[in-house]
Amino acid sequence: MDLHIESVDLSQMEFTSQLLSSVPAVIAHRYEAFPVFRHGAALVIAMSPERVKDLELIDALYQELRTAQLGIESLEIRVASSEDLRSHIREHYGSNEDYI
Repeated sequence: MDLHIESVDLSQMEFTSQLLSSVPAVIAHRYEAFPVFRHGAALVIAMSPERVKDLELIDALYQELRTAQLGIESLEIRVASSEDLRSHIREHYGSNEDYI
């Protein structure tokens, strides 16, 4: 199966604290998922090329976000480089050791 998923360059974007609060830090670290855009109940997140192919992982992420009662009803996935994701997660959410 070959999925076409739009890519994003996180270094060219700005992120508000409101957007960042759409994904709790522990979830961002666990799934290496970073919020890109939110409009109402729709959330767009970036994940690494390896992770966007894992539909079970994406479903688990979606279920966890819904369980967190953040008002998210739909999830769209974009792909970003693994290095960019890790850097942005660390910069905006802190170190992974804080959530182990």
